[in-house]
Amino acid sequence: MNPNTIKTLMLGSIMPTMALAQTDQPNIIMFLVDDMGWQETSVPFYKERTLLNDRYRTPNMERLAAMGVKFTNAYACPVSSPSRCSLMSGMNAARHRVTNWIHSGNTNASGGSLTLPDWNYNGIQPSTTTKSADLNHSTLVTPLPQLLKDAGYTTIHIGKGNFGASGTTSSDPKGLGFMINIGGGANGGPGSYLASENYGSGSYHVAGLEAYYEGGVFLTEALTREALKKIQIPIRNNKPFFLYMSQYAIHTPYNADARFTGNYMSNGVGVYDQMLKANLSTSEINHAALVEGMDKSLGDILDFLEADSALAANTILLFMSDNGGQAVSPRQGRYNHDQNYPARGGKGSGYDGGIHEPMIAYWPGVTEGGTVNENRIMIEDFFPTILSLAGVTNYETVQTVDGRDFSDMLKNPGIKRDRVTIWHYPNRWGESADKSEGYGTYSGLMKGNYHLLYFWENQELRLYDLSQDPGEENNLADSKPELLKALAQELTDSLISMDAQRPTITTTGEVVPWPNAAEQQETYAAGDIIPPSKVVTLSTDESKTFYTVVDNRSTTSYEGPFFWTLGNQYGFKAVQVTNENYAEVNKDKATDQYFFFTQGKDAKSFNIFTYDGKKMDYVPGTTRTSYSGTSTATMDYLQYDTENSGEFNFIVTNYTGYYGIQTTNGVLLCNRGTSHGSEDNMGWTIMTYSGNSTSDQGSRYTFMEAGKYEKPVAAGDVVKPSESIFKMSDDEVHYLYNILDHRATPFYWVAGDYMGQPALQITLDSYAETDSARLQQFYFMPGSTADAFTMYTASGSPIAYISGQTRGSWNSGVISSDGTYDFMQYRANTAGNLQLIKTNYDGYYGIKANGILISDRGSSHGSDANRNWVIMTYSGNTISDLGSRYRFNYVGLDFATAITQPPFARPGNPEIYTIDGRKVNNINSHGVYIIRENGVTRKILK
Repeated sequence: MNPNTIKTLMLGSIMPTMALAQTDQPNIIMFLVDDMGWQETSVPFYKERTLLNDRYRTPNMERLAAMGVKFTNAYACPVSSPSRCSLMSGMNAARHRVTNWIHSGNTNASGGSLTLPDWNYNGIQPSTTTKSADLNHSTLVTPLPQLLKDAGYTTIHIGKGNFGASGTTSSDPKGLGFMINIGGGANGGPGSYLASENYGSGSYHVAGLEAYYEGGVFLTEALTREALKKIQIPIRNNKPFFLYMSQYAIHTPYNADARFTGNYMSNGVGVYDQMLKANLSTSEINHAALVEGMDKSLGDILDFLEADSALAANTILLFMSDNGGQAVSPRQGRYNHDQNYPARGGKGSGYDGGIHEPMIAYWPGVTEGGTVNENRIMIEDFFPTILSLAGVTNYETVQTVDGRDFSDMLKNPGIKRDRVTIWHYPNRWGESADKSEGYGTYSGLMKGNYHLLYFWENQELRLYDLSQDPGEENNLADSKPELLKALAQELTDSLISMDAQRPTITTTGEVVPWPNAAEQQETYAAGDIIPPSKVVTLSTDESKTFYTVVDNRSTTSYEGPFFWTLGNQYGFKAVQVTNENYAEVNKDKATDQYFFFTQGKDAKSFNIFTYDGKKMDYVPGTTRTSYSGTSTATMDYLQYDTENSGEFNFIVTNYTGYYGIQTTNGVLLCNRGTSHGSEDNMGWTIMTYSGNSTSDQGSRYTFMEAGKYEKPVAAGDVVKPSESIFKMSDDEVHYLYNILDHRATPFYWVAGDYMGQPALQITLDSYAETDSARLQQFYFMPGSTADAFTMYTASGSPIAYISGQTRGSWNSGVISSDGTYDFMQYRANTAGNLQLIKTNYDGYYGIKANGILISDRGSSHGSDANRNWVIMTYSGNTISDLGSRYRFNYVGLDFATAITQPPFARPGNPEIYTIDGRKVNNINSHGVYIIRENGVTRKILK
């Protein structure tokens, strides 16, 4: 048996035992919709009605809500199979490990930086099975329909199954205890809703409905008619029934249900939609019609029940969906924002729009009509609840049941229940991998108003307050660190308790840390926007890196690759393409293929420039309407020497080293004509087309470095601090330096006392061999910008260029009549930012403080001036003054604090050095040692 198969947890029995709490058992209908979002109905499940509610026509959901109770916080998994397996087993998806959609084998999408865990893609299987196909990558359960069947119920399955993969026992719902099955199989969707297409073919064919082919009955209607026929069997036999009415609607394909499409059209086109601010597209018309057709199915069942008052009085109806509404293609509007508004995301996403469901419960004589319940319900809660409603109270299962019975809330709507809810999706969905919108490999937790998401690929935690932010736009991870930590720990504890599986990092083979140990990584999947600095070296005025931009056209099929090249299209300065690399075949024009990139308006955008600095933008111009035609039109395409500099993004592809380029409003660029071979070379432009994606070889690029330009640093320019000048210190280790000017006999900077003020002064004397040596020693640390540094005395006193009293001249004995001047002082509250200035003398640099070049003013008067003045400036000061340029003489190391017990006294790792830099194997004598572990410098005094 495969180790991923979850075996019996309660070994006492295989067949459950049970006792009935009542003899007059109610009928139970579980009406489950496929892919229906919480707002895809005229029944509002948000605190107020929205424009989405106005789009849809669901009068029978309104009718049911008026009869029963509407649950506004019902949740399920982000895709269907995990939800359906949880409903049938009572297990959370993290525990049953059927964490992705089922069909035949592993359905994980490829890509990303993770190796995904070996999940249970064969689904849930009955604990009594001995079939070999059932015992690998599966979870053994005591299923809900079997328990109901054993309690005397006629169990009827109509519609979508999706409990087990093809070839397994549960691929036929009868394997889980259903006595009747119409239309259920391994398939997660219908091949077609149309009778003219036999409801699909192959593995997505919906079987058992052949009688409806000739009449052209829509699939939703055919399944409803079958349901009403089958429940008459137990009614005639005076038996209770459990009807699992599992409509395929509203799963794709969005075939037109001609009974209802006219409700969403006017004069042959879609009606104007206030939410979208546009006419409904054909796809959206058909989607709305699918919703209305599903609602008619619900109404037909209600009508059937109400035709017999006794039957109606003894039948409980539960309405639910299996995951959030589709929020990417083929839907209309802003993906992930319009389709499940005000929630964000959709099917497959961890955001609320992917997991929030419309739920209504009606229990005749018990529920109060038209009421609302705000308690949170999770899909696995239906398992113990349905058994409780059926009076099945004393039962045993081989699985641990995570679901919580909510039947008491139907009886007593005043009950308030805290419900911590867990999601675990260590998989990749095929239709989107955009982590920014909640897709990808993730786990989640809801507690109170808070929704925590953990993305395994980049170890990112996100936190939202749904009560204040239903669209999950305001990530609270930084502003509520303690809450984030507590919820991450709770999520971790829950996942560990359910033996949840984790992905591994492909490059290292290491298991990704649990949420409580997350260290966010920057990783990107196909379709993600990636910061430009991850793709190219961004240029500045001082330093430019030039690239050729080369597409991924193959040599054999398209005579590629093709290079971006400056061209001309009907008088417009178009960027075009050729398969000639000018650097090799036309060197005089090589720079026509050189481009550089600069940072855009935000961290994820960039600008493009030609070699000589001309701006580039995606703007209208005249071009051909086809690559080889002669007719023209005004269209957007990539041009240079434009008025403005366009903003662009890099897009990750599934091809290592190749990236898409799109405008920041989402237009993906393509070398369009190149698909026709080299004869097209410069015949067209870089633009886009309907359906363009990075699967097109001309829509993904690599960037080949072609050269660099460094602006020469001239005397007087600011120089970035570097180790060739002095080493930066840190909180652990201080690198000490003397500072000497460029006089023939140099003067030393010294920490002195000037008229009672802690001033930096100068002296000709070296204190190196004296007890005062540290007064001439200073260390440096990074400043607030890359070209700045700060300075401290050896004893750690901050140095700054601040005001104080000074003499009127170096040899004056009186205070200046001006009162105060700025000069270099220590014991400042905060170290001031300083800058180095290049001079014409190697090894000597000027120093600016607050943008002012400073000088050893008194040193020009010889040794008599030594300690009589301060380090400041004067009118006309330049680096030509010998006292205004300095060198830095390294004198040794110091440590912020001393440690008397060696924490690292073993040989090898960490590395141990003596104070003079000599490497040793161990510490065997008293003295100061430098200790480095994993590249971090430490210190020890023994």
